[in-house]
Formats: sequence, C-alpha cells, structure tokens
Amino acid sequence: MSRSMSRTCIIAFLFFSYSLFAQTNGPGSDVLLQQKMESIAENLSTEDVDLTLLEERLIYYKENPLDINTATVEQLQQLMMLNDIQINNLLNYVAKNGFLSDMQELQAVDGFDLQTIRSLLPYIKISEGFSAINDAFKKGNSWLLFRYQRVLESQKGYAIPINGNNNYYPGAPCKLFTRYRFDNAKIAAGLTAEKDPGEQFFAGKQKQGFDFYSGHVMVKDVGKLKMLALGDYQLQLGQGLIGWGGFAFNRTADAIAVKRSPVIIRPHTSTDENLFFRGTAGTVQLKKIFVTGFVSRKKVDANVLDTLNNGEVKTVSSLQTTGEHATLSE
Repeated sequence: MSRSMSRTCIIAFLFFSYSLFAQTNGPGSDVLLQQKMESIAENLSTEDVDLTLLEERLIYYKENPLDINTATVEQLQQLMMLNDIQINNLLNYVAKNGFLSDMQELQAVDGFDLQTIRSLLPYIKISEGFSAINDAFKKGNSWLLFRYQRVLESQKGYAIPINGNNNYYPGAPCKLFTRYRFDNAKIAAGLTAEKDPGEQFFAGKQKQGFDFYSGHVMVKDVGKLKMLALGDYQLQLGQGLIGWGGFAFNRTADAIAVKRSPVIIRPHTSTDENLFFRGTAGTVQLKKIFVTGFVSRKKVDANVLDTLNNGEVKTVSSLQTTGEHATLSE
C-alpha cells in the first residue's frame, strides 16, 4: 500500500470516527434501533439482502421523521411497520377529518393499536404539511454519510510483490463508502460511491476514484405523473414473480400482512452493483388506472470463458455478483 493511500485511509477513519458522535439522540435510542433491526432481520424471507440499507432507512426516518399528515402510500410502506389496510385507513381518516393535531389521535384510526403507535413514534411527526412548490428545498432534508472499514490483521493478498510475483491486490485493504441524499415531498436525489478492499483509489485503473458510482433523481406526485425516476432505480412488481428489489417478509409481528407491499419504483441507494436498473422509469395515473413503463441499459460482470479475435466476449460461464474489481481477472 502506497504512502498516499495510507494517508487516505487514515483521514477517512478519523473523519468517520468523529461523525459517530453526531448520531446519538439520547439514552437508549441506539438500543431501540438495534432491537427494531433484529426484529425485522429475523423474519426476512431471504438472507441475500443489504441490511445496511434497512438500517440507514430507519436512521434516516429517525433523524427526519415522516409527516404522516402529508405522507404518501409509498412513504408509509417504506417504514415497513404498517400493512396495506392500516395505510389505507390512515389516508382515509386524514382525507375525511383533516390533518391530525396530536399523536394520540392515531388511536382513532381503525387498526392502530398501542403497540403499533409506539413502534411508529420515533419515525413520524405531525405538522401543517407541505403546501407550496417554492417550499420544496426549504422543507427538504439532506443526509451525508461516510464509512471506513478494514480488517486490522495483515493479509497476505496485500503484501508487496517479491521476486516479480504480481499476484496481489494493487489497492489498499480498506473499504470506503459515501452517500448523499436529498429528499422532500416532491423531489429526491442522491449519489452513492464505494471502493471495495483491494481496489485502487484515484490510481491505476481507478483514476476516477471510487470503483462504483450510483446516482438518481426522482420526481413525485406532479399532476398525473405519480413518479419519474432518472438514473439508477429498482422495481417492485408482481409480488416478486415479475421483478422485485428490496425486502420481503415471511413472518413477523411488525409486518402483519403476508402480502408484499410494492413501492413500484424506488431509487437504488444500496451498494449492490448488480440488482438495479439504469435508465428511466415512470408511473402515470389515468383516472383509476396506473401505467408504469421503464427503460434500462447497463453493463454487468461475467466470468469470461472465450473471446473473439478482436477481443470481444464470445462465451461466459456465469454472472459475477460480488462487485469486486481488484485483480485483473475481476
């Protein structure tokens, strides 16, 4: 590992250590969040999910509580604490009786028992609502996250080459990750970047810095246009038989319904470098019918078996899903 790379890792480590103190909201807050994470993780129908995305979603709503007076169906579903019937009852109650004035009023909503309300309280708020377009950025929330990770023990794969042996990782053993998000009732935008262990950083074949970049811009609820996504996004369609990106439950006390609750189009904010679409997608409401269309084109990793004379890939054995690009073969 070069001296400049060492300085990069040390600086990132110090900066991340400092940021940890800013996420403390009071005694017991981290314990409650951990308990919620454990409860959800125990009942996921698959282990092949990015739990850091779930954790960051809960942290985000804890730092930026969701206004339930103006929340959409998609936003309420992302809390992963309400089933479709409860969401429908809440929206109907607000539409019929007006904005809620106090959290205790939630008890008047059919299907909201005390346990459900207590689970929601850390992640919701009640305000006068989102009214004007010029308030879009005033009432928006920005979120910036940095993360540094590495194995403390020395690893042979990162040793300096001896006697001409080049079978080693050219980059530093640290893993770097950063994410920025902006979100309000109408607009969402974000950028995610990641460097895996062994990958170079602003050097060699990674002169652009991070190995993986992902960005998105989403516009929500503008007239008949319910959702428009540009950049990287995921689709949740057909109860998982057609396409599904995100989480699904098999049994849990927190997700009452067995039925999956789709968001249809959601931004891709995970560091997974494969399970997403890159292009554009949109949903338009035509009276009582919602029409969704999407276009995507992106490259994927694969294990190459044979190439043509011009160097183009001829045959592959399988798709590579690790997202790691440190060695020549990767």
